[in-house]
Amino acid sequence: MSTVKELFNVEFFAGKSDVLYEVQQSPLFTYDYNKAILIDSQNIAAATIKNCLDRFNAQYNVKEYAGFLTLNQANKVTGQYILGSGGISSAIVEVRLVVLAAVLSLSSRVILFHSHPSGNREISKPDVAITKQCFEALELLNIKLLDHIILLPNNSSYTYTSLDWEGQMP
Repeated sequence: MSTVKELFNVEFFAGKSDVLYEVQQSPLFTYDYNKAILIDSQNIAAATIKNCLDRFNAQYNVKEYAGFLTLNQANKVTGQYILGSGGISSAIVEVRLVVLAAVLSLSSRVILFHSHPSGNREISKPDVAITKQCFEALELLNIKLLDHIILLPNNSSYTYTSLDWEGQMP
């Protein structure tokens, strides 16, 4: 696990009474705009999420994984993040990490995601609660939370549901 300093290449400059943080050449800034994935539908978002999980060899049909995509103003992906894996029925979403990555990547939009290894399409109260927390935190910085997509394993493929589809977005 990398430290914040290693991950974001942050230099800390201490003064008498305050600390100034400088970010230099962060990997969050190094995406190729011309090759970035354009998210223009929930199908494209779900496929991007599945590819992200596959790249990390995530066994989302066995345990829950949680993460998010950051997007620029043109809905092009600026970052793909897996926050971690949990147990069979839960995974932790740290709101502060979502906000930190969105801010440091200069993103305008975020899409949350997690998996339901059981294949259950039902959106739980904790799913709605964490979506609301992220929505409110991002809104303070004028960053829009577009959706929260739940990936559902289906034999050798997948399906998905969306809080936006189900009218559960704040």
